[in-house]
Amino acid sequence: SVTDSLLLVHERYEQICEFYSRAKKMNLIQSLNKHLLSNLAAILTPVKQAVIELSNESQPTLQLVLPTYVRLEKLFTAKANDAG
Repeated sequence: SVTDSLLLVHERYEQICEFYSRAKKMNLIQSLNKHLLSNLAAILTPVKQAVIELSNESQPTLQLVLPTYVRLEKLFTAKANDAG
């Protein structure tokens, strides 16, 4: 998925830069913004975890929807307050 790809790029950012530097192709990744990747990872990681928890096919998850929503809302409200 796109989420998994972005999280993987964030996780391996230094290795990717090193690879392209050795190949003398840094111009291909100059627009890759580490700060933006970090922010996206901070947003996507808890959302991905929530999706995994709510997608469990072996047990009911309806009762988890509201607590998950509240948890994400608190997290993102706190992040917005920290940023602002």
